[in-house]
Amino acid sequence: MPYSDLAVRQSLEGAEVVTVGEDGLLKRFLLKESKDHPSQTIETGCDSLTCVAYLGQKEVAVGNLAGKLKIFDLNKGQEVRSCMLRQDDLVGITCVLQHPSQPQLLFCGTEAGSICVWDLRIADQPHPSAFYNWHSVLIPELRFHSLSTAHLISVCYDGSALWWNASRLMSPFESVGQLPALGANRPTGDIKRTQSDTSGWLMPDVMKDRMDIQRLVAPSLFCVNSVDTAGDLVAVGGDSEMLQIFSIPV
Repeated sequence: MPYSDLAVRQSLEGAEVVTVGEDGLLKRFLLKESKDHPSQTIETGCDSLTCVAYLGQKEVAVGNLAGKLKIFDLNKGQEVRSCMLRQDDLVGITCVLQHPSQPQLLFCGTEAGSICVWDLRIADQPHPSAFYNWHSVLIPELRFHSLSTAHLISVCYDGSALWWNASRLMSPFESVGQLPALGANRPTGDIKRTQSDTSGWLMPDVMKDRMDIQRLVAPSLFCVNSVDTAGDLVAVGGDSEMLQIFSIPV
């Protein structure tokens, strides 16, 4: 069965890869075992799995086309929690991304073009804490800017790519130091964060008035399905076979 998504993790115990596919299986490959078959296979109870992401050392999140998000403990080989995107209709989850500095926040793109945010600290949360609706069709991938978690890049099947700039939200809540500017010496230890960096994404009513959303790529006939960042560079690509690279200093 073809894989629809995969995730890689490197730890002191060695490298590993998890994969998901339409068969509903979560497969784990421990590279130190040098096997040509999975070291662990988990029946997720969901068909048409579309995305997977590591959550720390032992947990992974998976999403499917029915709009269900599940989290599995790899050590126990079992589901630890589950929630639905919406109750009234089936809107698929198409990508999943953990916040780089606030791991309790889980971002998902959907078939309907919305970005939803789960707060994993809420144990019995049946639905996402926040929705952001700007795209109108499927979002295949999300990426945070590699230098600042206040900046998010989304790409869409309508051919567009958006830059979500939430840095303006920092000033009214500022209580501790912000990230050093681009090119400055950055600390190697824990970086203090503003209150907004912790909770701003969970306040869509506030964010919609202060969020600066810019279009990096205009809609076209060719979908954009891939994005990645390194330093201040953002690269997007898709069906047009054109690679577009942007410099976004933060």
